[in-house]
Amino acid sequence: MLRTLFLNHEIKVSDPHAHNNDWLDSWEVVGGNYDYKAIDQALKGYFDRLKTSESSTTSIWDECTNYAENCQSDYAEKFLKSVLADCRKSNEFPILLSHGETLSNLGGGKGGASKMKDEGLTTLKLLRESDSMGEDKPAFKGYLSGLDYAEDGKPISYSVELNPDWMNPNYLLNIFPELMPQTESKKQQKGNNIISTPLGKFDLNKEPEDTKSLDDLESEILAFCLEKGTATVREIQNKFKSLGIKAETIKFILKGLEDKGLGSVTVRKVGGAESISFTANPTPAVDS
Repeated sequence: MLRTLFLNHEIKVSDPHAHNNDWLDSWEVVGGNYDYKAIDQALKGYFDRLKTSESSTTSIWDECTNYAENCQSDYAEKFLKSVLADCRKSNEFPILLSHGETLSNLGGGKGGASKMKDEGLTTLKLLRESDSMGEDKPAFKGYLSGLDYAEDGKPISYSVELNPDWMNPNYLLNIFPELMPQTESKKQQKGNNIISTPLGKFDLNKEPEDTKSLDDLESEILAFCLEKGTATVREIQNKFKSLGIKAETIKFILKGLEDKGLGSVTVRKVGGAESISFTANPTPAVDS
């Protein structure tokens, strides 16, 4: 998102799980519902851009460990070595997302690719932890390597800790609303895309100013908390169930309400997991 804002990059996403994931409408996304033929074409487009593109592109390759096995062409097998060798000479800036970082997972390990990977990739390895029910959840901690190198040429690994609020696109969208433009042509291609929610009807193809904003959602959540006195993140999710609001989004909104002096956030440990609630400050009575 920041590459779009500050470097004017075009964003292209290849994701076989796009039907389950959330990407910005203004980005070109292919591959949903395990459409590896579309990802094959995206790989072809990548190799074509290396030869001809004069504009900068950030290409995001989600679940890239599955490409070599599922794509029909030989583009997937060539992909990793091309990323390591060719991109630094072009206007292509790939981001690879995977559940493994071995060379076999990333598409092959022949021809000195191991050394090329160490020298050519900046790698962020994120850790996970279990909640009280034994389910995996992000730990927001990990290791970053590939920025600096030791005397023997091996990448130095640094421990990193991420702010959960920052790992939510709404955080940046609230600061930089200009990240959400859509061209008229893209609107026409998509047609109407209207959904009904407790907050009203949304046309997902309209510009942000034509729809309910994050501030509207904040107001609705505050009203709910005022009615209850204190509400947990889970209760807020249930109240607005049809919106499918993620817990991290609600936490971000509650922190914003607290910063505005409209209430207080309480964090408690319950069975090893966090329980977060918000207590709204009562609205002052107005004399009639």
